[in-house]
Amino acid sequence: MGIDHDQPRRGTGAFAPGARATTALTASIDDVLDAVLEQLQRRRQRAASAVEGAHRAARVAELYEQEARLWSLWFERSENRLQWRAALSAEAYARSCARGWRAQAHAYRSCNTPVELGRDGVWSR
Repeated sequence: MGIDHDQPRRGTGAFAPGARATTALTASIDDVLDAVLEQLQRRRQRAASAVEGAHRAARVAELYEQEARLWSLWFERSENRLQWRAALSAEAYARSCARGWRAQAHAYRSCNTPVELGRDGVWSR
């Protein structure tokens, strides 16, 4: 279900083998990940503004799950400890939101009664 974040990270950082040669590639990968993240957030905003129901909730949950996977990728390639921590936090938040929206979808399908979620999809209880 993702990457094992407890595994030691080897070969990363400024002193890793080939670090200078990959600097340009690293910058372009960062740009790609950032662009994909922006696209996911726009798609999620559009999905969240759709008519309330199980389909909308399931779609928003799927987009949060995709975002969590993106943050996991970002974590894997982070060389900076601050970025590493931020990526872990963002991944956990996205997974939490996905669980909330999945529960919302399940509630709609089960008894057509939505579960109370906050504006960002996190439980409001």
